[in-house]
Amino acid sequence: MLINSNNSTLELRKVNTELIFFYQRWQELLGARTLDMYQYNILNACLACLELQEVIDKTLSGLLTSRHNVDDIKAEARQIILNDDILPKYDKPLWITLKRILDIKLGKKKSDDESTDNDNFRISLQRLKYQLTNPCNLLKRNYKSYLIQELREDIAQQNCSKMEIHMSALISQCLYEGWSTTGLFNLSNYLHGDGTADDKINVLFERILSTDTIDFIVYHSINIETRRGLNSEAVRQTIISLGIDLKKGSEIIEAESIEDAVRNLLYSEKHYAIISVNAYDLHSAVLYAINTIQRKLSIATFYNIISPFIANTPTIVAFDTSTNTAIPLKLTDVFRTYDHVDSSNNVFEDTKNLFNNSDNNLSTIVRLSAAFSYTNLSRTSYFQETKFISLWIALESIMRTGQYSDIISHIKQPLPPALCVRYFYKIIRNFAEDCIRCRVKYLTAPIELDLQDENKKQVVTRLISIFRDSAEYQLLLQRCEVNNLLHYRCEQIHDIITDSTEMKNKLEHYKTKIEWHIQRLYRIRNEITHSAFKNDRSLVIYIEHLYFYLSQLISEIVFYFEHKEATSIEDVYATLENNYLTLIELLGNNTMAITDILPDGVINVI
Repeated sequence: MLINSNNSTLELRKVNTELIFFYQRWQELLGARTLDMYQYNILNACLACLELQEVIDKTLSGLLTSRHNVDDIKAEARQIILNDDILPKYDKPLWITLKRILDIKLGKKKSDDESTDNDNFRISLQRLKYQLTNPCNLLKRNYKSYLIQELREDIAQQNCSKMEIHMSALISQCLYEGWSTTGLFNLSNYLHGDGTADDKINVLFERILSTDTIDFIVYHSINIETRRGLNSEAVRQTIISLGIDLKKGSEIIEAESIEDAVRNLLYSEKHYAIISVNAYDLHSAVLYAINTIQRKLSIATFYNIISPFIANTPTIVAFDTSTNTAIPLKLTDVFRTYDHVDSSNNVFEDTKNLFNNSDNNLSTIVRLSAAFSYTNLSRTSYFQETKFISLWIALESIMRTGQYSDIISHIKQPLPPALCVRYFYKIIRNFAEDCIRCRVKYLTAPIELDLQDENKKQVVTRLISIFRDSAEYQLLLQRCEVNNLLHYRCEQIHDIITDSTEMKNKLEHYKTKIEWHIQRLYRIRNEITHSAFKNDRSLVIYIEHLYFYLSQLISEIVFYFEHKEATSIEDVYATLENNYLTLIELLGNNTMAITDILPDGVINVI
């Protein structure tokens, strides 16, 4: 959750009491630094079915070749539809239809003839494709309005658990339709100031429901670099010939029609590509403009007619014609990603020791070095496709063990259980940071816990014991009343951490979600490498997920080498998987006392 979002602060901004939780959770769902498990979901019931449609089309076209792509998104869509509470209420016939369609078994192997089996699979895909057509059209037409109608009821009833589910689904839908996360985040400003809660939420929802876009003009600076045989005028004419409206800053500034808001942000000596864009918000307009310019310039840069660095580190000015306001931006503002690395657990020191110890496996050092190099390449790139593909290569380089027959299985099999090892640790660690952000920094007697203590492992261990002690938990809950979302999160964590069955369910669900998401990331990788990626789509959240996966995996590898006497990366993966599987079995047997289950939040049973 965000700083400066306590109830008292929001009351000063005149956020109505009944909208405080909505406001806090809306901003957290869209916050750039929010932990992955508290971000909005990529899919909802509508988008899951649309993604299945898309994967079917790409499989039939030959872009995707593995049936795992279809099987995984079909299973994910089925699970989402089963858990959805919107369609059963607002369109039960459609819900029943989708359940039946998603229960259909696709062509299974019936013979030793591979071509016959492939034909059976393609035939079943064709049938599934057309069965989904009408239901998907109905979902696209109605699902968003159903979500908003239900959210109105959630707010009226102050049903926080339903509210966050439906907010996440609504955000997913809006992003699919062309909004940016920043644009949606800024809609929370409608909840400030005078007015009734109904009036304010109506304005926000009406903006989301509206199909009206805003006219933006984006000014993107271009470096006019000359070389022997190519003067500045030749470079300018080449750019213009690519269909780019290019003007010098002084020419734009001196024009009578230019608004002062733009004039004051432009530099007279620079050249600017000018792109007019219709979009829902400024950031989505800028993303479209950047990708349009890069796509056009790439024709000339490929043939080395103009420098490939011509559009690097641009100055960008976006003008909103509806408000006559202009905002300066950099590429990093559009493609910024945040690293969720827990630097308090001495990973850096352990990594240095690992590299300085000549007794360690050379293969391990080489693979870690490759992962670091490709990660740095991702970080220094200005463009999202390069960022994404470099991180994928980094992940692939460290996960190839020769134990599986294809690329994706090397990642999809060992990575999910590895990421589950610190699942509960991350939840508690993040809760401690949330408390600090909400100015609950110290828990007084009889608890006596400094949440800012540098020993984060000790903080997590102590918090788990507090959650499992009924008297101490009540004191903690009282301290969390300063922030509705913090109070709600405290109750959520307590319900999980004191119930072994709930802990098991959470772990299994998280592992399955990661498996499905890895397959999705692999599809994006294939689209980029096969030139089928739609570059008007933001990859920021996928880049962050890849970096998170990679950083946590490397942290585990380094930890096991330095503290668990691992001798190879393969040993680490096997131990992580066995730890996960053993804990799941122990939790399933329901024989452990709750106080003995992960007292420090880390799966370390063998």
